[in-house]
Amino acid sequence: MENRRVLPRRQTIYYLRVSDRKNRRLIGRVTDITTDGIRLCCEKPLAIDRTLCLTMDMPGPGKRKNRVKFEARSKWCGRDVNPDLFAAGLAIEKISDQDTRAIERLLVTSTFRKTV
Repeated sequence: MENRRVLPRRQTIYYLRVSDRKNRRLIGRVTDITTDGIRLCCEKPLAIDRTLCLTMDMPGPGKRKNRVKFEARSKWCGRDVNPDLFAAGLAIEKISDQDTRAIERLLVTSTFRKTV
């Protein structure tokens, strides 16, 4: 698969929960992220080329969580290194400026320094 990524993915120090906004069902957990897309670790495979309305739980002060809302299109999905799980790549398509800034802060404060 050709790599068309413009920004380097960054691994987060958290496995942030990503849920379907409509039914609040857990879709997966973030393994790496940019302001343009995310890679998820999922228990079930995601359908390819589907737009999803999602929320992502972000770390907040104390036990408080902030939620980022966005729409993303599933680009690929396949077995993870752990054969019991799936890895999926999503391109962020619609997100507010405020939520983009929240991801940018996450990239600065809560990711490993080495890019993937």
